[in-house]
Amino acid sequence: MPWCEGFGRTPAGAHRKAGDLLEYKRMILRGISDWQRHQATELYWEAFGWKLQPALRPAERGIAWLESTLVCDRALVAVDGDELVGLVGFQLDGHALVELRARDLLREFGVFGGTWRSLLLALLDRKPRPGELLMDGIAVHPGSRGRGFGTELLNAVIALAHDRGLERVRLDVVDTNPAAQPLYERVGFVATRRTKTPSPERCRWSSASRPSDTTCRRAASSRSSQERRSRR
Repeated sequence: MPWCEGFGRTPAGAHRKAGDLLEYKRMILRGISDWQRHQATELYWEAFGWKLQPALRPAERGIAWLESTLVCDRALVAVDGDELVGLVGFQLDGHALVELRARDLLREFGVFGGTWRSLLLALLDRKPRPGELLMDGIAVHPGSRGRGFGTELLNAVIALAHDRGLERVRLDVVDTNPAAQPLYERVGFVATRRTKTPSPERCRWSSASRPSDTTCRRAASSRSSQERRSRR
């Protein structure tokens, strides 16, 4: 799949705008462009609204607030034609795709509504450890599942972490979603810890990480092969 680098915009010459002819039909892009923002919000809410809605109800208002606060350069997106069919968010350099900041909630919902929402959403807050890229959710449109988009998004976020010199990628998965776990294991993630966290849905979460030495050995092997070819 072609890889294009971008930050909240469409890379020139690779993907023009919705409805136009695309040079590539299927791509992984860095960043959510303006015209993709609504699609990205709907996809994220479909996947994670079950844990956000208790704090961001009513749903219509919560979705609108989420769309307005997305940090669009903290995502990789999968596009198929002019449709956004998958995304993976991540935390990097102190910013995440979805930032549930108290000041934004207070501004949107007022002192009382913003305060209790902040306290509830604080239960979902996670921070990356040193040398770690923390994923902020991965979602693929139901109509596009089983076509490899999830695998490509995970491989892309692993490559991004490696390019930034980070040692590992971490993601949290819900025990009630066992169908997704084989996908994570297929690209090399391993379960490292299970904890019971008080969240709006009181679900259990599992942390997983991609060991850095596996990624580094791949990269080193690739570079060594290129060096050997260049010496011939």
